[in-house]
Amino acid sequence: MLKFISPLVMVLLIASIATAAPSVSKVKSVKNRGEIDKIQCDKTVMESIHLGDSCNFYVSFTADNAKARINDIKFWFWADKEYNGNDGLISFKPTKELEDANWIVDNKTIKLLNSSDYNVRVLPDKPSDDNIILKYEILFNKINPDDTVSPEEERFVYCGRYSVKK
Repeated sequence: MLKFISPLVMVLLIASIATAAPSVSKVKSVKNRGEIDKIQCDKTVMESIHLGDSCNFYVSFTADNAKARINDIKFWFWADKEYNGNDGLISFKPTKELEDANWIVDNKTIKLLNSSDYNVRVLPDKPSDDNIILKYEILFNKINPDDTVSPEEERFVYCGRYSVKK
């Protein structure tokens, strides 16, 4: 009987963890760049965006040779100028791909979050790779080959640096 209960309890525990609602933190817009500079990046992408562009920022994640359960995604946004005009603060939401996967990433790269439209309406005083900086902290637990969830929460920081050009 004990051999039967242990696997059953394990399956129920895994099911309850898999269906627990993960959270997506609200954008933390930072006026002082010092705070965002303290966050160390595991991966950085650098791109240019141009006057008139409408951008959708996103964060991707790969669970290398494993499955991972995404627990939370925290993100920071900083711009040296208000490029989005009066369109309001940028916001992010989970992708359909992530929701359909029940917040489990299985040995492939998927987009986790997409931003609201960010319309570049203003040129910078000085173009630089740091006109816009986004940092995303992804908190996750690996799922072991036996489908148990590792108790250690891990962290991956994905960063984007964008120059605004004519």
